[in-house]
Amino acid sequence: MNYDLIIIGAGPAGYTAAIRAASHDVNVALIEESDVGGICLNKGCIPTKALIASAHAWANVPNLKDLGISMSEASFDYHAAKLRQLSVVSRLKKGVESLLASHRVDVIHARASFINPNAIFLDNGQAISADKIIIATGSSWKAIPSITVDGHYIVTSDHVLQWDALPKSMMIIGGGVVGCEFACLLHAFGVDITLMEITDTLLPQMDAMLSRQLMRRMKKRGIKVILNTSVNSLDIADNAVHIMDSTNIEHRCDKLLLAAGRMANTQSLNCELANVCMRDDDAIQVNDDYQTSNPSIYAIGDVIGGTMLAHKASADACRCVDYIFSSDQRVLKNIHSPIKAFPNDSIIPSPIFTIPEIGSIGYSVDELKAMDIPFTTGSFSYAANGKAQCDLTTDGQITVYAHAETEKLLGVHIIGEHASTILGEAALALQQSLTVHDIESAVHAHPTISEIFSEACADAVGHAIHKIKVKSRS
Repeated sequence: MNYDLIIIGAGPAGYTAAIRAASHDVNVALIEESDVGGICLNKGCIPTKALIASAHAWANVPNLKDLGISMSEASFDYHAAKLRQLSVVSRLKKGVESLLASHRVDVIHARASFINPNAIFLDNGQAISADKIIIATGSSWKAIPSITVDGHYIVTSDHVLQWDALPKSMMIIGGGVVGCEFACLLHAFGVDITLMEITDTLLPQMDAMLSRQLMRRMKKRGIKVILNTSVNSLDIADNAVHIMDSTNIEHRCDKLLLAAGRMANTQSLNCELANVCMRDDDAIQVNDDYQTSNPSIYAIGDVIGGTMLAHKASADACRCVDYIFSSDQRVLKNIHSPIKAFPNDSIIPSPIFTIPEIGSIGYSVDELKAMDIPFTTGSFSYAANGKAQCDLTTDGQITVYAHAETEKLLGVHIIGEHASTILGEAALALQQSLTVHDIESAVHAHPTISEIFSEACADAVGHAIHKIKVKSRS
C-alpha cells in the first residue's frame, strides 16, 4: 500500500507528526512496534512524574503541622502509588489512541526497516511505501562497558517502574537528569541512596549554580553523593551488589541503577538501504529542516541526537511536517523560529523533577564566559516571595543572565517549587528576544510564584523592589 507519509515510531515526535500531517489532509501511516506514546508516556516522563507527585506529597507530610493540619499517624503505600501511576498512563495512552483515530491515522503495530528509499518492510510480513518518510524511533538506554543489565540486581529505570516493592538500598550510576530524579524519588520513599557521578558535578550540562544548590539539598536530605568516581568492578554475592569504585572504596547495595544517558534507536532500521547517513554516535544526520541525506526521508526527536526531551521532539514534529507539506510561505517563515539562533538547543526548556524542582533554559554562566558575552546577573530568593511563604515553599532561587549592553534575556535557571511552570514564561521571553526590562514591566499577579521571575529580571538591572540593597563600602 502507498501512503503520502509514513512515520516510524509513535512517541511524542511520531504521533505529533502524524496528527499534524493529518491536518494537512494527507494519508498517513504510523508504525509502532510497542505502545503509542513511546518511552515518554509509557516508561519515562509520565510514570515517573506520577510517582514523583506521590514522593512530593509524602516528603511534605512533616510540614503539614505548620499549616494547621494534625495527623496522629501517617503511612505510605507504594503499591497504591504504583496503581495510580498505571492508571494515569493508561488514561493518557487511550487519549493518544483516540486522537490518532479521530484524525484517521493508520496505526500499524509492527517493527519497521527499510527495503529501499521509499519502501518499508514490516515484521508482520507486509511492505508499504510512501513519497515521504519520517524516522522518529526515539532512544534507549546507553550501555556502560563491562556492566551487564540483568533486570534484577542491575537495572535501568524501565525495570524500576515495574517494581511492586522497593529495595532498602540502591546505588545510582550517573548524576544527570534521570539519576538525580530517581535519587530524589526513591529516597523520599525510604530507599537508602548513593549517587555516583564520573564528573566533578551533578547535572554537568546545567548551570553551575543549579548543580551546587541541588547537591547541597540532596546531601541535607541524606542522599550520599560521590563525584569524580566510576565503577572499577562489581560482583553479585549474598543477594547484594558489591561495587569497587575507582578510589578503591567498596560499596554494597541491594540494587544498582544505571542512568548514564541515552542513545538513538537506529540499529534495526537498515538506514543504509535508504541512503540515510548516520553520525559517529549512530544518530541520524539531518539539516536545519530535519532532512536526511536522502531528500525524501526526514528524522526528528531523540533519533537525531542533541537534546533528548519529549517537548523538543514534539516541536521537531510540527516544524518538520509543516515544512514538508506547506506551500504557504507565511507558515514556512513561522516554523523557522528564533529557536535556531541558539546553538546546541540551548533555548529548549529543561525541567528536572527533583525535590525541589529545577528549570533551566538559555545560556549557562560558563557558556556566556566561554563566548565572551558581557552579561549581568539577577537573582531572587523564594524566601522573599509572599506566595512561597504562604505555601511553605521558600526553599528556592531564580537566577537570570542578561546581556550587559542590550539587556536581552540570555538564560534563566531555577531551583524551587513550580520551576517547570515558570519555564513557560521564560521560554516565550527568550524566543521573542525580550529584555529583562520587558519582563519586569509586565504586570505579574500578586501573590504568585511568578513574581520571583519578574524580581530576578529587575535585579539584573538593579531594580528589584523586594531585595535588600547591599551597601557598598566607601
